[in-house]
Amino acid sequence: MIIPRKHSFFQIALLFLFANGYSQKLPNKQEKSIWAPATIKIDGKPDEWGNFQADSKANRIFYTIANDNDNIYLAVMAEDIIAIDKIITGGITLNISADEKDFNSSASLKVSITFPFITNREADNYATSWHSYIRYKRNSTPAGLDSVINLLNTKMDKLYKEIKITGVKEIPDSSLSVYNSNGVKAVSHFDPKARYCYEIAVPLSYFPFFKNRKATFYYDLRLKGKSERPINPIDAHTIYNEINMDAQFEAAATSVAGKLLLTKAP
Repeated sequence: MIIPRKHSFFQIALLFLFANGYSQKLPNKQEKSIWAPATIKIDGKPDEWGNFQADSKANRIFYTIANDNDNIYLAVMAEDIIAIDKIITGGITLNISADEKDFNSSASLKVSITFPFITNREADNYATSWHSYIRYKRNSTPAGLDSVINLLNTKMDKLYKEIKITGVKEIPDSSLSVYNSNGVKAVSHFDPKARYCYEIAVPLSYFPFFKNRKATFYYDLRLKGKSERPINPIDAHTIYNEINMDAQFEAAATSVAGKLLLTKAP
């Protein structure tokens, strides 16, 4: 059943608050392989990426996947408040495989990376803080908004401590600290315009199918739905009643998939 989108006054206010003029004519999914910027730094500030490579309508995010000689990278920006809430509570999962069929196989050879990776209670608490800050400050001055963003990023840094990664034999525990020595990096932050920015880097050596440096690979970029995890009564009330979000998009898992080539330096 299609659930019509209804916008409360509060949601409209949020949408107006987050309006920033970031508009590009981009494909719905990335199909062009690119070399990562030489100045890349995994810090949750995707300034060095320039224009993103795709505008996923399914996930409501902009994104770019790239590589250099050492790593494969994912950069994401979310402006849509519902998509941001979905990422905050369920994370972003990047699946990569040499075979498209691996995404639906229990014997999959895919490598899967999820960040942020936190408990349901932690996710609910952070989402509640985010809603509260924006509700309190939606009519605030630019300086007031800056203070909100700083608070949100400080809380995020304290909370987002783990990366979930599966399919890598060198990482049998399936989770890593963000301070790991394995070369896996992940950071997310709100930028000054309240856009959610996200960057990860994973060493190419963890992908056995990248032995051929000109290998074709498949990717699936997935946002977890609310229906995939328990929703406590406070969370359910806040998200579905008071904020009146798009319940269909919020509840269901969404994804965008494509095929790329591991490229060489230009």
